[in-house]
Amino acid sequence: MTVPASIDGVPVTRVSNTAISAVFSGRSAVKNVTYSDGIQKIRASFEDCERLESINIPASATEVETAIDHCPLLMGINVHKDNPNYADIDGVLFSKDKTKLLFFPYAKSDTGHYAIPEGVTQICIFALEGCLFTSISVPVSVSRISTDAFLNCRNLENIKLNDGVTEIDYNAFENCTSLEEIHIPASVKKIRWHPFTGCESLRWITVDENNPEYASFEGALYNKDKTKLLYDPRSLPGHDYPESLTEITRDAYRGNKNIVSLHIPAGVTKIHPEAFCKCEILTNITVEEGNPVYSSADGVLFNKDKTELVCFPQGKTGNYTLPDSVTSIGTAAFMDCSKLKKVITLDQFRKDGADCDDSSINLILPKSVTVIEPQAFAFCKWLETLELPDSVTTLQYQSFWECQALEAFTLPDSVTEIADDTFMFCHYIGKRTWERVLKINPNA
Repeated sequence: MTVPASIDGVPVTRVSNTAISAVFSGRSAVKNVTYSDGIQKIRASFEDCERLESINIPASATEVETAIDHCPLLMGINVHKDNPNYADIDGVLFSKDKTKLLFFPYAKSDTGHYAIPEGVTQICIFALEGCLFTSISVPVSVSRISTDAFLNCRNLENIKLNDGVTEIDYNAFENCTSLEEIHIPASVKKIRWHPFTGCESLRWITVDENNPEYASFEGALYNKDKTKLLYDPRSLPGHDYPESLTEITRDAYRGNKNIVSLHIPAGVTKIHPEAFCKCEILTNITVEEGNPVYSSADGVLFNKDKTELVCFPQGKTGNYTLPDSVTSIGTAAFMDCSKLKKVITLDQFRKDGADCDDSSINLILPKSVTVIEPQAFAFCKWLETLELPDSVTTLQYQSFWECQALEAFTLPDSVTEIADDTFMFCHYIGKRTWERVLKINPNA
């Protein structure tokens, strides 16, 4: 298929993503796409083009942005030799000077080894997404690994980062499910959020002892002085932490699908609200005696005096009654808890009970609770019933954001403050309750 340089005599200089996605997405019969010379800007989406084998870029194209997803037979993106901004090496897309690796076609990858060419300085966004390689070596010339550069490289078992890499961007190795260990060289100065999300086999991280920003201890990633736990891939309970540890950061355990039990040392005085988010089989959190900030009861994490529920382990099931000392449900305490089905009052539970199987959670609230903090129940996609006790006065920002199944909802008269976006994307709340919510805050 050829994209013309003109239509009815009118020059085509730009092909937008909206136009081209309408033409190509889902078109399984298209095998080859050629852009005619004269087209300057290409913004294209190729999705589910199951027979697409090649894309041909003309000399005139000065701006190319392609989104390619599920094109399993794509062997090459071929660039005209006179193009001033882009080039290809055997169908692999690079910048003209070959310092940026832009896209590696899925069908060209195999289960062997790929050595990124010397001279490349940046592995760009989605550059090797979904590739089948089992090992990849990154040359000394590479300084930046961009967001999602190795997304869904599920066969990747080994990657060698040479000294020269200075930045590892967001989600760089997301869903590299076969990756077992990784070494951070001395040159790395910045590791951004979620670099190893979904790396289910990752068990060991090491850091060059000369790295000025990062360190490792027993296979986990820390800042240099080991006061902050940045990422811990280990799954066995009882593993060691350095005595210097004071903070567990946002990505420390987020999304860890192997961790069952955790013990918080006495020296830890700061835990990010999302540190244990999406830990789907985590059932037990304990706290060392003498910790001045945190405590635990029945495997649930609280502040020291148990007035705030800090984190509810997402692997727990059954009916859980909150202690009557609790006045607030903390930020992100139940975020992404897919097992949570009902939140009801203690009075209602005593009256009618609550059915619960071994795959779900019912949360039972006493009248001591007054505040639901930001994102406390955000993304609880199977939460169906919400009944708050008449002690609750405040629902903070996004506290029930995207609880898409929420339908049965009782809002007590005691609630006087509802923050913006509290019930955003909760589409099934009854009309009468919704009117009461909007009366308190039209932006809820």
